[in-house]
Amino acid sequence: LYRNLGVYARDVQNDPTSAARYYAEAIKQTPNDYRLYVDLDELYTQLGKTGERGKLFASAPSEVLGKNAVRNRRVLLAVQERHYDEALNVLRGYNFKAAEGSRISHELFVLANVQKGRAAFAAGQFGAAEGSFRAALEYPSNLPVGKPEHPQEQEVLYWLGRTFEAQGQKGAAEKAWQQAVDQMHAARGGEEGGGGGTSSFYAALALDRLGHADQASRILDHLAAGPAAGHRSAGAYYLAGLVANYRKQGGQALSDFRRALELDPGLWQARLELQRKSTAE
Repeated sequence: LYRNLGVYARDVQNDPTSAARYYAEAIKQTPNDYRLYVDLDELYTQLGKTGERGKLFASAPSEVLGKNAVRNRRVLLAVQERHYDEALNVLRGYNFKAAEGSRISHELFVLANVQKGRAAFAAGQFGAAEGSFRAALEYPSNLPVGKPEHPQEQEVLYWLGRTFEAQGQKGAAEKAWQQAVDQMHAARGGEEGGGGGTSSFYAALALDRLGHADQASRILDHLAAGPAAGHRSAGAYYLAGLVANYRKQGGQALSDFRRALELDPGLWQARLELQRKSTAE
C-alpha cells in the first residue's frame, strides 16, 4: 500500500517529496524488497538528497546490497560523490547478471573510469588520467558485456587523445582521435554523424582536434539545433547542453541541462554535467 501511494505521488501528483516518504515507510514494512531501495534512491537523487542516499544503503540488509540493481545505484552514488575508486570496488569481484541487451553495469564501469580520468586530467596528472581512460576501454569478465562489433568509445578515445597530447605524444593522440572518427563512420556505414548522441559529439571534438573544424561544426550545429528543430526529449536537451558548454555558452548549457532533468530526472549524465559546472564556478 505505501509503495502504491508512492507511485501515485511520483507519477500522478508529480510530488517526489511525498513519494519518498511513502517509499521510506514501505521499506520499514518490507526491508528485504530491493526494488523499493532502487526507487527511493532515484527519488532522493531527484530531490538532491545525497546524504539520505548514503543512509539508505548503509541501513540496507546484505541481501539487498547484493542485488545488481542496488549495486548499480551505489556505483552511481559513489561517482556523483567523486569517490571513483569506491565505485570501481563495488563493481569488482562480483559476477553481474543482466537481461539480454542490458549494458548498464559496463556503462557504469566506463563512467567511473572516465570521470576518474577527467579528474586526474584536470589536476595535471596526465599519466594517471591515461591509465583510467585505458581502463575504460576494457571489458571485464565479471560484467556480462562483450565488446560489440561497432563499439561506441568516442568519449574515451577523445580524452585518451587529450592525455597523449598533454604528454607530448602527438602521433598517439592523433591515432586515438582518428579511431574515434572511424567508429563514428562505422556506426552507420560512413554517414557523417553516424552513431548519434554523445558518440557523435565526441567524434566531432576529435575531428576538431584533427584539424577538420568545418566538419566538426556541422555535427555540433546539428546536435545543438535538436530542441529548436522539435526534438524536445531529455536526450536532445542534454546534447544541446554539451555543445553549448563546449562552445563556452555557460548560461545556455545550464538551461539545457536543467531542462533535460525536468523531462527525465533519472538522466544522470545531465546531473553530472550540472555538478561539474557548479564545482567549476
